[in-house]
Formats: sequence, structure tokens, C-alpha cells
Amino acid sequence: MARTGRPRSGPDLVVTEAQRRELVRGARAATSTQAYALRCRIVLACAEPGAANAHVAAAVGVTPMTVAKWRRRFIEHGLAGLADEPRPG
Repeated sequence: MARTGRPRSGPDLVVTEAQRRELVRGARAATSTQAYALRCRIVLACAEPGAANAHVAAAVGVTPMTVAKWRRRFIEHGLAGLADEPRPG
């Protein structure tokens, strides 16, 4: 019988060396916003082989839904997907 419900982790996340360097720099830079640095740490943790959303969430200190959101955005848009989107108003 096929498993139903929400998947335990998202699709495989592949990070190139150039992207990895930028993510590490964004996570460590003093000029990065705290939100951007957190997103970089989430994506770096998701790039590890076999990383499940729940394990990454526990390691980083966020919810699994937050990890799923940033994993999906990075897969769809790359590094540009981690930037803050303009807000209305």
C-alpha cells in the first residue's frame, strides 16, 4: 500500500561549490541580516546527504515547515529565493 500524507522531507537539494561558498559567507557575515543568515544555515543543513526536515529544524531551532519552505524556495529560485521579498504598504 502506498504511503499517504505529507512527505517527511523535501526533494533532494543540490548545492554547487559556488552556491556553497555564498551560503557560508551569508551565514557568517556580520553584515547579513539575521533572517538571511538563518536561511543560509537551513539550506546548508538541507544540502547534507539524507537530511530530513525534522532533523534540520531541530538542529537550527525552527519548525519543520520553515525548513520545508526555504528548501523549496532554494530549489525553485536558487540563492535569489532566500532574499526578502518586497512587502506591500
